[in-house]
Amino acid sequence: MNKTAYLLVIILTMVFLAIALLNAENLVGNDSDSHGCKASAGYTWCEQLQKCIRPWQTKCEAAEIRTDIEDLKEQLKDKKKEIKNITEEIKSQIKDLRTEIKDLEKKKNKSVWIDIEDKNISIKALDDDKLELIAGKISAKTGLNITAEQVANASILEYLHSNGKTSEIKIMPNTASERALERLRLKVCNETNNCTLLLKEVGNGNQTKLAYELSLDAEGKSFLFFKNKRVIQAQVDAEDGTIISVNKPWWFALKQN
Repeated sequence: MNKTAYLLVIILTMVFLAIALLNAENLVGNDSDSHGCKASAGYTWCEQLQKCIRPWQTKCEAAEIRTDIEDLKEQLKDKKKEIKNITEEIKSQIKDLRTEIKDLEKKKNKSVWIDIEDKNISIKALDDDKLELIAGKISAKTGLNITAEQVANASILEYLHSNGKTSEIKIMPNTASERALERLRLKVCNETNNCTLLLKEVGNGNQTKLAYELSLDAEGKSFLFFKNKRVIQAQVDAEDGTIISVNKPWWFALKQN
């Protein structure tokens, strides 16, 4: 082999080596960045973790951040559970309140029946903390604190006066209404003439009495041509049935005549 052929072989060998080196740089694992992370293998540099990671395997976030996030998740879970428990407790309280309201409504609308002198008397609680004493078709409303007592196998109604005196209600609404109408020379007490029957305490000091007060509107003419409207009243003693007082204008008798 002459010198020319030997030189040519050397040149070709060097060319092949250069091509091999260039191809080696493009092989997997030979493309590391400035941090040594090989992109061809899927690695990138994570500043927070200060290392090369594969994003689909490891999140690029500091351990402290991951811990904080997990703590927040647990706190949120606990809060949701706490809110749920509070909501259930509130629902339970609302249910109990509704039950109490229904019970109160039943008590308000409940009537107590008692027998007084072989007469069936009903005492009904009203919505405005008043009572309604019913005897037959006649009733009297009252705001007084009336109690029913059992004495010698008989029921009686009692009232404690403001002066400490106790009196028994012996006259029932139907009897009181009848005597008051008779004294006023009237026949009927109804809504047409705005007639009402109340049981109230009248008088002052030690002279208080328990009385039924029958009131109604009356319209007439005074001095023959002036229209006048007055409230007519009669009070009946709830203990003995006597007329305590009568309040009516002079022209009312003329109108009746």
